Amino acid sequence: MVDGKDFLIHTPRAHTAVTRACRSNKMKASAVRCLTWVTASGLVFEYTPPFLARLTEERLVELWGSEDDTV
Repeated sequence: MVDGKDFLIHTPRAHTAVTRACRSNKMKASAVRCLTWVTASGLVFEYTPPFLARLTEERLVELWGSEDDTV
């Protein structure tokens, strides 16, 4: 199973592009997003580093999967 989690962060105000990229619709605030791959028993066997929350979970799965294709 894939599980997405958002973690709240301080809103960066210095650069508006970064401020917009941090916006999470799930949290209604600035956040970073990571995905974890978990077995039914709760064992986490893979996870992504945190990305700015504007990146959707679907795109994050595509991005993370593309690294495995090159191996």
